[in-house]
Amino acid sequence: MKVLFDANVVLDVLLKRPGFGESALALAKVPQPWITALSVANICYIIGRSKRVRISVSLDFLRKKFHIAAVAGSTIERAVHLAYDDFEDAIQVAAAEENGIRHLVTRNLPDFQSTRHVQILSVAKLLERLPD
Repeated sequence: MKVLFDANVVLDVLLKRPGFGESALALAKVPQPWITALSVANICYIIGRSKRVRISVSLDFLRKKFHIAAVAGSTIERAVHLAYDDFEDAIQVAAAEENGIRHLVTRNLPDFQSTRHVQILSVAKLLERLPD
């Protein structure tokens, strides 16, 4: 199962935020976790404010754990047509569509809308769908 994880879910794990243990479980259980190149940049910025020495462990984790979906001109064009209030969220959905990823997991459900090709799920809903 290919699943694109929104940056907020990955940040919950990397920053060991209290109350988000389900996020770590979801990352561990998904056989094909994906993240966009945009999320990699955003996560590294948030964690280390662009200081390479501060982000090296997180960057290694991201590179080893996830397939990374490129953000190309076509991704941007599709995101524009999605007409989301938050353009970054539209890029996530567009990247999922371009990579044939049917599920996008986020904890910001109100900010996303499912499309014909991508279903938006919470971490809890994803875990319900995964085999034990």
